[in-house]
Amino acid sequence: MRHWFTLAIVALLITGSNGCVSQKSADDLMSLNRRLEEQVIELKAWLEEKDAQIAALRDQVSPNPQLTSELKAAQAEAERLRLALEEAETRLRAAAMTPILPQQLSNALEDLANSNPQLMSYDAQRGMVKLRSDLTFALGSDQVNVNAASALQSLAQVLKTATAQPYEVRVVGHTDNIRVTNPKTKERYVDNWGLSAFRSIAVKNVLQTSGVAENRFAIGGYADQQPIVSNRPGGTELNRRVEIYLVAKSTPQLEETIVASNTQIDSHQPPQTTAQDEVVPQEEDAEKTVEVNTATEELMPFK
Repeated sequence: MRHWFTLAIVALLITGSNGCVSQKSADDLMSLNRRLEEQVIELKAWLEEKDAQIAALRDQVSPNPQLTSELKAAQAEAERLRLALEEAETRLRAAAMTPILPQQLSNALEDLANSNPQLMSYDAQRGMVKLRSDLTFALGSDQVNVNAASALQSLAQVLKTATAQPYEVRVVGHTDNIRVTNPKTKERYVDNWGLSAFRSIAVKNVLQTSGVAENRFAIGGYADQQPIVSNRPGGTELNRRVEIYLVAKSTPQLEETIVASNTQIDSHQPPQTTAQDEVVPQEEDAEKTVEVNTATEELMPFK
């Protein structure tokens, strides 16, 4: 059945990548995860529909062999739906718990974040270390303070390990929506685009000075265009941050698998309920036919 093929694809994406995925692949995996969540919801709805059909059939059970056979078929289909739902929920839980980086590297980054909880946090599902700008820089500045520089030097030691070597280091700055108004700050950065970019460069410089190879870096600034939470009057600390992503080179086999699975998903639509699916009481001598929906045959994996 197609849904078992679908779940095998998801398993490959989760377990077969060994943590080495490009940022595009990581985004695609997150997309597939959301679509798997949608699939779980659809499965539950189809299972409820099938259970209702079984209940209606059971109320009509008589010595008629055909109706009894239809009830057994519906019960078997409901059982297949339950198994598919259990499998989909298992894959969904696994996807949510699987780090995008190798376990050894992920653990090292998590330990570092835990030792500097006020300054940084680590997102294992995104392979990302997040720095709080308010504790990394002075207001309106791109100069890394002493405490933050020390933590970044420790991060550099992790980034220089053999496990981390295959990964690019992408440093991205973010601000809230409070405009740059200080004349000196405005002269240097112009606006939040400049401030966010300069801050990412400053973090890169500390890591590079601490021994991380220059050719591994990419930097960027998003100004206030990617807030974590809604900006509030007076400023929003959560949105003022610098994110450091570890991104492996592209893995063609994984990306081809994602493309193939998406193509097959998009080529199928959820089964439509027809009049034949409805259980309608009939005269005893009339032909009794209840078409069993093959929902599991149409299930394809789910941004």
